[in-house]
Amino acid sequence: MDELDINKQIGINNYTMPINNFPDPYITTCFVNDDLLFVNLFYNATLTHHHFFWNKKDRVMTQHN
Repeated sequence: MDELDINKQIGINNYTMPINNFPDPYITTCFVNDDLLFVNLFYNATLTHHHFFWNKKDRVMTQHN
């Protein structure tokens, strides 16, 4: 119940594969406060960057771009 399925939340498939010899992560997160996470990721299939806030207490995504 505590897990977040980001692919489902933003409507992308789960076929993204890492690029060989590219050590940087495709997704990063950081806590804004105890209940709020900032999430950002790059989806290489469409060459798009997604970022949003995830409220883990209320289990809602806000400000998705």
